[in-house]
Amino acid sequence: MEDAFIEERLAAAMALSPSQRSPEVAAFIEACQLQQAVARAEQGRRSTRKQQALDDLKLIRSNFLSIVPLCYRLGVQLAALGRLCSEATIKDINSVGSAGSRVMELLNADFSIETVLLVAAGVSPLGMGTSRITRLLPVNNRVVERMQRPAVAARLRQELEQLQADLPRSLLSYEQLLAYFVMLGFQHVRDLEISGDKSMADDVDMASRAAAQLLPTLAPDQLYLQFCAITMAENYYSTVRIVSNVKQIRELLERAQQQDSDFVVGYCGYVLVERSADYGSYAWRVAKAPAQAWGSLAGLDAGERVAPPSLV
Repeated sequence: MEDAFIEERLAAAMALSPSQRSPEVAAFIEACQLQQAVARAEQGRRSTRKQQALDDLKLIRSNFLSIVPLCYRLGVQLAALGRLCSEATIKDINSVGSAGSRVMELLNADFSIETVLLVAAGVSPLGMGTSRITRLLPVNNRVVERMQRPAVAARLRQELEQLQADLPRSLLSYEQLLAYFVMLGFQHVRDLEISGDKSMADDVDMASRAAAQLLPTLAPDQLYLQFCAITMAENYYSTVRIVSNVKQIRELLERAQQQDSDFVVGYCGYVLVERSADYGSYAWRVAKAPAQAWGSLAGLDAGERVAPPSLV
């Protein structure tokens, strides 16, 4: 989105009193303000490694708050990508696999909090349609796996806390940083599905499993991430989870309505309507053959499906 368009939306959002702002509006305001702060800080000063890490942290926080990465101060995003390309010696971002292999080498050489933050901030400008070229999904999965190791987690957590020690408040917890990488994996999976690329099937499975298993505990208050966790479970688990997923979506819908989270309410409503036919198929199968209900739903005749009561 162009800066002028976002500036207009930001002015309208700021005009609302805090009590009138939905969670998405409040997050949008903070995300914009963080990118503004990074843009101001980058003007006319030579950054130290710590200052650059703090700027990366602000950019990550901005993207973490957004439903999708917010391309507001594009220069800030591109600067992070440029530093990542420089540190990882990526000469051609459009060369298939070059970005993934170079970033993996960088992380293997220095898995410090500064490097982890640089990678998280630097990949955000790449956008949709690039996952099959960058091959960053295996790298992302590797980061998620390493960040869960107790010794590595303890060290990185301490480094992250020290980095933020002089700030008025913490920008991002270790759990939120890990959740952000899990979400990057989610975005890579969706991107690969759209492009039809099946060359990273094992990594897609790994990222889907991470989203389904980790997001519910890493970011319990982020409604959109909870939505992603539920829907990604379908990529990893069998279709027998359809009934469980419907129940979870309905519970999340109630939470979103209570918090006036219009975006998540809309997402949940759409998925419930979309799932109604499959949910009816499952109910029909349980009623007809309970012992075989846990098998595949494939092959059921569409005319034998039943609409579930009170689905939406």
